[in-house]
Amino acid sequence: MKRLPFIICVVAFLLGLLLLWIATPPAKGDYLGSWKIDDVVEIRATTSQFSTGNKCAASPIQCKVYEGSTAAEIVDVNMTQFDSKIGFYAYSLTLASGTGFEKGKHYTVLIEASVDGVTANTWHNFQIGAEVDADTVSDKTGYALTQTFPTNFSSQSIDANGTVQAEVKGISGSDTAADNAELMFNGTGYAGGTTKLGTSVVQWNGSTNGIANWITVFSTDFATDYNETLNMWSTNVKYVNDETPEADVVDTLLDVNDNLEAEIAAVQSTANTIDGYLDTEIALILAEIAEADANSELILADTAAMQPIIADIAGLSEIGDKVVADMDANSLLANWTAQKAGYLDMKISDVNASGGDANIAISEFVIRDTNVAAAGTALTFTLTAGKASADAYAWHLITVTDANDSNRETRLILTWTAGRVVTVNEPFSFTPAVGDAVRIWAVGYFRRARNPLTDPINY
Repeated sequence: MKRLPFIICVVAFLLGLLLLWIATPPAKGDYLGSWKIDDVVEIRATTSQFSTGNKCAASPIQCKVYEGSTAAEIVDVNMTQFDSKIGFYAYSLTLASGTGFEKGKHYTVLIEASVDGVTANTWHNFQIGAEVDADTVSDKTGYALTQTFPTNFSSQSIDANGTVQAEVKGISGSDTAADNAELMFNGTGYAGGTTKLGTSVVQWNGSTNGIANWITVFSTDFATDYNETLNMWSTNVKYVNDETPEADVVDTLLDVNDNLEAEIAAVQSTANTIDGYLDTEIALILAEIAEADANSELILADTAAMQPIIADIAGLSEIGDKVVADMDANSLLANWTAQKAGYLDMKISDVNASGGDANIAISEFVIRDTNVAAAGTALTFTLTAGKASADAYAWHLITVTDANDSNRETRLILTWTAGRVVTVNEPFSFTPAVGDAVRIWAVGYFRRARNPLTDPINY
């Protein structure tokens, strides 16, 4: 009795091992078949919990494919859950040559999964284009491999192109038809053999009387047409041989005459049309000639009227010659000397008296010497000295000397304000600065009738 608990424990342990073995069967390899390149092999796998045998999700579950005995896999992917079923996974394997699959090769599929920390695997295998040895196929019930062949089958031959050389013994079950066909073609490929192709004329269009009726109609119509043609030719030939009667000749000549008269009338009508057209054109030409004559008369009349004008022009020419004669160089020089020589002599004397200082003469033309008091722009700036009234020096010339490089430029004063602000007609190439020398000239004064600000171009 003391051993009973021990025995019960042993039995329970053995039953537990049996249940464990049943719940976790050993990995086995399934043959998935033979496939072609580019086929898709559907691979499936299930996972369950080791302790209970219940279906359970794997994390992860991988599918690897090996070629032959090569240890490096050509496919290594994670399988995905199929149809949202727990513990049920699928992968569609495409046997693409670009992946490395080849015809005639053997492949192993390894599926490896991890469930609750326990890792297990299983495997399958398949082939691509597996060859089959027909000698090893055994006879099966209902699929007999024996066949009864014709008695003359062994005498048939196959040429180099794979064409079976056969002898036809009957056509539609008739040996005679086959023999006649052989005589007709005789190996030539067309109906030119020993026996020529013949046609039975007993029936035509399904009627035994068809041929006879056709022959009767043809012979009748042909005879009628032949006789009519023969009569026509015999009549015409008789006219040629026996001379055509005079009446026929006269009729023919009359027909020819009528045709000629019609042609002559047509030519006459055309000639009349041309004549009328020429008359019209000649009349137009004569009218244009008359008009040209009238225009010529008018031109002559105008030429006569222009003669006094031409005479007047000649008179003006004579007056011009006299004016030129009066304004010769000697006369102009004499007038200048008489009127201006004294003034120039006075200025020259002033220069000589100052020891050759030309400033005495220049001072006669200068209104104001000053400088720039305040810089502005190249067009507007302020002077130090000058008359403090608006437009006092407007339309005089102004010269500004750049103190930096002694560059001297002259412009026309457009406006002058009481505050000595100057605006010139166009900008200096430099901006007048404080201290630059300025000279306002008495000469060059311009007077204009228009406002310089509204019409700055027309001075």
